[in-house]
Amino acid sequence: DAAPPIGTPLPTAAPGQWQYVDLPNAKCRDGSNAGLYVRYSDTSDDFFIYLEGGGVCLNDFFCGINPKNVNQTMNAESVINGVTGLLAVKQAPGNEGIFKNDPRNPVASWNAVYVPYCTGDIWGGGRTNATFPAGFEGLGGHTAGQHQFVGFETTSVVLGRVVATFPDAKKTLISGSSAGGIGALLNAHRLAALLRSQGSSARGYVVSDSAVPFADKYLAACTQKNWRSLWGLDGAFPEDCPDCFAADGGGMATGLSRYFMKKFPDDTQVLGGLISSVDDEIIKLFYSTALPGCTPTAYGLGTYQAALSDFRDNVVGRQRFATYFMPGTL
Repeated sequence: DAAPPIGTPLPTAAPGQWQYVDLPNAKCRDGSNAGLYVRYSDTSDDFFIYLEGGGVCLNDFFCGINPKNVNQTMNAESVINGVTGLLAVKQAPGNEGIFKNDPRNPVASWNAVYVPYCTGDIWGGGRTNATFPAGFEGLGGHTAGQHQFVGFETTSVVLGRVVATFPDAKKTLISGSSAGGIGALLNAHRLAALLRSQGSSARGYVVSDSAVPFADKYLAACTQKNWRSLWGLDGAFPEDCPDCFAADGGGMATGLSRYFMKKFPDDTQVLGGLISSVDDEIIKLFYSTALPGCTPTAYGLGTYQAALSDFRDNVVGRQRFATYFMPGTL
């Protein structure tokens, strides 16, 4: 059973205003408390959860620009435009995109949950007091000390409390951008399983903005193995998903997709989608980063777009997964 435990309902508040809720049972990478924002609707029982992005803590460079608590914000989403570090600004929801009060926004009237990103592990890690092995360190000292890669447990707390708060939802959405986009895909089956365990017949949607784990042809198995080892990522995959645990460390995308289709074979239960530019510079950099003992994937002309198409056509399938691909690198 991939469902996390049901939690206690979130505190009530006046509709239409964001309220921050501290989560003492969920932690950030530096051991401080995680949290979430909730905005209640007075017209809908449905809800969406948005998982924030902000890179990963993978080596000294990436750890240096990855928020380690909710009071840090990554200051750019473009390497070309310059990522210079972190801002000492608390992560908070904006007023655009999925949060915009606009009749063209299909979830504008839903209950909304925004979750700051502070575990550095694509919302799936399961290692406490983790240290970096030799070869990952750098000049900035950002890999020094112990790190709490506990995104799996943090997400469990969030899902448990949100489902307890909105038991009458008929539609749900889990979404996110960049690392949060992978996190949404990694946790969609867990949200669906929790809803089902509570007797809910809600229809689930998952939409990733700018990030998917590719098939091994386009995302080196050794890269995936490094993620699994460093973050304790294997704990995010269900025990009854044999294809999720390839001996070489690969199979993340294909294994979880097969599991998902087996658990939720009816396309009226769960549907998904992906938004991405065809040459996303951030994710290409992340996926092609050289790590000790690994030759990463090289993304030449057209390779990233081919990987996106392969994910849509062969890993998930068009009947369950819609895409919007745009030109450019952002």
